[in-house]
Amino acid sequence: MTISARASLARKAVEYEMRRRAAIVPDGGERTVEQARTDLDRLSEVIHLPAGMTVAEQTVGGVPGLWLCPADGDERTVILYLHGGGYVAGSTHSHRGIAGHMVDAIGAPAFLAGYRLAPEHPFPAALEDALAVFDALTAETPADRILVVGDSAGGGLALALVVALRDRRLPAPGGVVAVSPWTDLAGTGESLIDRANDDVMLDPTKVREVAEMYAGDRPLDDPLISPVYADVDGLPPILLHVGDHEILLDDSVRFWEECTEAGVEATLRVWPEMWHVFHAMAPWVPEARRANQEIARFWWTASGVGPPQRRSTL
Repeated sequence: MTISARASLARKAVEYEMRRRAAIVPDGGERTVEQARTDLDRLSEVIHLPAGMTVAEQTVGGVPGLWLCPADGDERTVILYLHGGGYVAGSTHSHRGIAGHMVDAIGAPAFLAGYRLAPEHPFPAALEDALAVFDALTAETPADRILVVGDSAGGGLALALVVALRDRRLPAPGGVVAVSPWTDLAGTGESLIDRANDDVMLDPTKVREVAEMYAGDRPLDDPLISPVYADVDGLPPILLHVGDHEILLDDSVRFWEECTEAGVEATLRVWPEMWHVFHAMAPWVPEARRANQEIARFWWTASGVGPPQRRSTL
């Protein structure tokens, strides 16, 4: 069976199970923000946490969230995870499973931040929350031992966070992992058009509407809203993962090009025939598990601590 066939079967199986459990009405009309949030939160019914992982609610830097701690986790480093959802949806509930499998591969504790969402809280609310959490984490862990991870909008937020830290002359994290990051809310990438028929997860016609909810009265090409327009000089090591079949492909490619031109240590990994945030299907798709393992190896190298001491290596 080809990669695309396996991916399609896995996606359809998860989608079917989500619809069966929640009796979700098939797409065919305009969804409200609340409906989008409810639908995304149902991911927790399908994508379960890895065995042995503990979960604890806590507020860090004034931001509510969850600590995800792998069995026999190594506490030499800490992860700050910023969830996706277009800045208008997504939560610690929807993303605990997605983050949990990635965190389990890395083998370090992670704080999954429940940052404020638009349109109730437009930019810069999410960025302010990310900055507050990162600052609070540095009270216990050196900045260079913190890995910032984000998927989709959370990936763009992770990149905006390190740009903001640099601009404020604050310590940077030891590395950033951006999975299918949304870096251009102005929507100028060609992949929005030429990947529209391949992308099984995102609708290019909705991108502008959601972007404007988050940006509010700020321009969509503001560098802290769309980090593809930022000066990237001096950013920490970055790993970008993106699927070849997603409309946000160019959001990763263009950001990586900016980094390489500026001499930033950045790695771009384009996964053939994969879709938006395919890492979410780690329980079913081998490529997703390999992607999480690659993220783990990136952090072990970037942090300088090596593989976890109390776990078997990948």
